[in-house]
Amino acid sequence: MKCSIVIPTLNEEENIGETIKDYKKHFPQSEIIVVDGGSIDQTISIAKKAGADVYWFKTKNAAQALLFGFGVAKGDFVIMTDADGTYGAYWARKMFEKVEGQDLVIGERMNNRFLSHRLATWIIGLFVKALFGIRETDIASGLRVMSREFAQSSFQPDEGMWVDMVIKAKRWTDYPILYWPRERGVSKIKGKGHKVFWRYLKAITRNLFYE
Repeated sequence: MKCSIVIPTLNEEENIGETIKDYKKHFPQSEIIVVDGGSIDQTISIAKKAGADVYWFKTKNAAQALLFGFGVAKGDFVIMTDADGTYGAYWARKMFEKVEGQDLVIGERMNNRFLSHRLATWIIGLFVKALFGIRETDIASGLRVMSREFAQSSFQPDEGMWVDMVIKAKRWTDYPILYWPRERGVSKIKGKGHKVFWRYLKAITRNLFYE
């Protein structure tokens, strides 16, 4: 089974090289797609040198970059991950081993120390469970493995996509992973938690009333 690893980037020169190296080690036969949102540092040149297929897609929205990457992916399965090294390729490999027969496998972060993340995930999970009968999971996890057919479905083009996927997947499971805090560079969602939360709610509303 071939897979495509899709990584959105925006000024990640301190991390992207190591991230690509990590995924090449665990997925040596897979294509690595970097979708850059307009970096002004050395992200693009480092990614190319590391062997990734790099696409330029002007956006500061990681979801839009991911959706573009899903659209050009050629693998039978697609892995979405972050550029900052928080999601190790070892765990993606373990999840990949569980994806056959599933639309989606979600990396459930067992050591997420951020209280705000855990609280928001818990609240959104309660809404999703009550309204759609879907069991709780780490609904905000950025490490996911999915079939290409599912990845190329229509999803909300912002952070609500993370919730949208869980609601729309007919067959999904999760897998416990370890999550490493960012060590270098600046988080793109720092200070934007309230906006992300409302986009999660928007995804729930869209699926409840318009889908």
